[in-house]
Amino acid sequence: MKKNLFIIAFLLGSFSLPAWAQKQEKTITVEVHNNWNQAKTDAPVVVNLHELHAGFKIKSAVVMEGTNEIPSQLDDLNRDRKMDELAFVTNLPAHGKKTFQVTLSSEKGTKTYPERVYADMFIADFRKGKHQRVQAITVPGTSNIYSMVRPHGPVLESELVGYRLYFNEKQTPDIYGKFNKGLEIKESQFYPTDAQLAKGFGDDVLRVFD
Repeated sequence: MKKNLFIIAFLLGSFSLPAWAQKQEKTITVEVHNNWNQAKTDAPVVVNLHELHAGFKIKSAVVMEGTNEIPSQLDDLNRDRKMDELAFVTNLPAHGKKTFQVTLSSEKGTKTYPERVYADMFIADFRKGKHQRVQAITVPGTSNIYSMVRPHGPVLESELVGYRLYFNEKQTPDIYGKFNKGLEIKESQFYPTDAQLAKGFGDDVLRVFD
């Protein structure tokens, strides 16, 4: 993909407010080419922010395709509290190209976009017969964490596929292909009820390793 998806960024200009406002912005044009003989759906586009030399600490970005805003995210890859890249996805026709206007800002953004991915992990509460969500867990190395969490490790999903990573000796991954496009783990907690099963939750193709 890297050999056939070209990104060209052009610096258009910058705009700085007076020092008391503390806000700085810079706008670039990003041109993306698809050299494949077939169309691309949700092709990832990644812009290296270090190469742009913005001159300020980038805290937010807005990506526009014409008059439509494209959901995007800034990534801090090395956790130094400085953004390293801007990422978004787009659809491209065969041998086609698209142009995007990207505005980088020193002001923190407040935008939220519709979820297209989700991740979760649960602690089993046997007294209540429920599963409580957790974001992190620390236990002694001798603990049988496989039996403590549900569904035996973290689960991740997109609209098309889900992954379950087992906390066992082999760290086994399971891959679930979805017949019904959409996110479901947040609502079902990976254990669909009969009513959810009737709506197509858990209607998957499962690949089990080992």
